[in-house]
Amino acid sequence: KRKYGYYVLPILHHHQLVGRVDCRRERQGGTLSALAVHVEQGCGEGESVPRAFLAAFLDLAQLLGLERVSFEGLSEVPASWRRVLSG
Repeated sequence: KRKYGYYVLPILHHHQLVGRVDCRRERQGGTLSALAVHVEQGCGEGESVPRAFLAAFLDLAQLLGLERVSFEGLSEVPASWRRVLSG
């Protein structure tokens, strides 16, 4: 049984697994959407890790030729992640 979603990608920071993101490419809307973000235990403090993830997610969108990113699944992420990803 899937725990994190169908097309889940690992979130690595300095060679350490810090989370997972279930994302979807919406070609018609030109958007890379994060349907859910799952943060590993102990990786929710501070803003450096979520900022690095946001930069990598924006790079992925650009690589895929998409103009926008959206974060839909932020209800269960730590507050520091929510601040960075929704701001």
